[in-house]
Amino acid sequence: ARSLAPCPVVLLLDEPFSNLDADMRTQMRQEVQRILRKAETTAILVTHDQEEAFTLADRVALLNAGRLEQVGTPEEIYHHPATRFVAGFVGEADFVDGVVTQGGVDTEVGCFPYQGQLAPGTAVSIMLRPDDVDLVPDPDGKALIVQRHFRGSENLYTIQLPSGGLLHSSQPSTVALPAGQSIQIRAALAHVVAFPK
Repeated sequence: ARSLAPCPVVLLLDEPFSNLDADMRTQMRQEVQRILRKAETTAILVTHDQEEAFTLADRVALLNAGRLEQVGTPEEIYHHPATRFVAGFVGEADFVDGVVTQGGVDTEVGCFPYQGQLAPGTAVSIMLRPDDVDLVPDPDGKALIVQRHFRGSENLYTIQLPSGGLLHSSQPSTVALPAGQSIQIRAALAHVVAFPK
């Protein structure tokens, strides 16, 4: 309230919610956002909390070791990360190795259509988010469930691929598969985000 009283052009918020419990943090974020929009005050919010940044920001700037990695809307940052660092930092992401072909990107979890600029034959890592990965129990499946984390509304599965690499899959909380279950991976990507290796 004291900061807003002189009607500043810009307000700096340096991790203002970090010492609040989860419920209070959510309430305060909503209240501060409402007040800032009503006052038509621009705010620069410094935070390490991705949910906080995505909830409050019209535009997000992501820093890595003092270097600006990407600036964009929350949706752009999440769905079209400019670098592998951004992809791994924002949201949960796994990376699977592959090779660009004429038909897309060929990986051990499937071949995916690719519209990017990388030439066929280029070794890449593609980003998979847990909600991109579906799993089907199959005694002949080549992938294996290593662990299941119950998160209330969902289960987060850790899956070991034949190569030894790990993937994560987000499934409804009613889908409870045991560790050690053999599975088939079905990955559905709306768009492929590929980074040269």
